Amino acid sequence: MKTLLRRSSKLTINSLSFLSLSFPSVSLASAWNQQEGHTQLINNFFYNHINSYYDRNSEEVSQPDFVKFEYKPYVEYGLTNDITIGGGASLQALESEGFLTKDIDSNYGLVSSEAFVRKNFYRFENQVASFEAMVEIPGFYSYGETPTFGKKDYFGTLKTSYGIGTNAFFINADTAIRSRFHDTIDTELGMQSISSIKGGLKHKQWELILGLNYTKSLTGYTGFSNTNRYGFDALKNDITIAKHFGNTTISFSAVSDMWGKNVGKSNIGIISISKSF
Repeated sequence: MKTLLRRSSKLTINSLSFLSLSFPSVSLASAWNQQEGHTQLINNFFYNHINSYYDRNSEEVSQPDFVKFEYKPYVEYGLTNDITIGGGASLQALESEGFLTKDIDSNYGLVSSEAFVRKNFYRFENQVASFEAMVEIPGFYSYGETPTFGKKDYFGTLKTSYGIGTNAFFINADTAIRSRFHDTIDTELGMQSISSIKGGLKHKQWELILGLNYTKSLTGYTGFSNTNRYGFDALKNDITIAKHFGNTTISFSAVSDMWGKNVGKSNIGIISISKSF
């Protein structure tokens, strides 16, 4: 979920400058960089409700209600026309219903922060490709509180992206490897492969984006929890409707799990407000 509504679709060469007008903010297209000296700030608000999960046999099992509220501000800056840097933070509040008592437990905290650098390595006509390196560090919260946010792990992600677009549409494909590196002697290193594809259509100031995301655990499966950060498989679809107001964009997204393994079946709503300057 962490890569939603945080990518600019601005191209940085004159022959493709029209694309910066086509998708100024929330195209979900991570192949494109910010232009040199340009900044994009995105405020993401998530609501995630889970009342069932996929077990290790991918069978859906009911569970007490679990709700996660998340605020995730994110910023990108064009260091050069080919290099963009940025980062963000995840502030979360959890609520869970007890299995027997039906009492509601809650917890909140700054769960993680991340920083990245992205480099374009290929541009031709209306196509672009990039490479990105990201690091995630744990935040400030109590591991012992219920419901728990999970262990305070560090993660590193290496991602390659390809995009193609015109004034009216874009397609973006990503493939990435994400690894937990907090404890290198742990047998559960938490390595994942993450693949996604998204397509967007634009009409005047409106934009419609559809996507698929598949996460696959490469190092086994941990004990199930609603905040599982690495030991799971999941196939998600998403739909986003965005309205552009000059340099500001407001978007609404819905994300749902189609299939999974050792993971909660999420139903996620997202509101994002983006500003480019």
